Amino acid sequence: MQTVRIYPYGVARNRLAQAARRLGVPAVIVNEPGEAQVLVTLRAYYRKRQQTIVEAENRNVPIYVLR
Repeated sequence: MQTVRIYPYGVARNRLAQAARRLGVPAVIVNEPGEAQVLVTLRAYYRKRQQTIVEAENRNVPIYVLR
């Protein structure tokens, strides 16, 4: 599998990294949204349509919304 660069928006970085390790997914948590291949956020942040999310959509970055 190829390594996935993830930008967590409103999600705890340590919990996301722990979940990736448990699932055996090669993932790297990045600090800048521009470096990410995927954005992971919570439903509350997604609904507010904050600038980071809108920019990710404009760049066609997949956004995964957690409950």
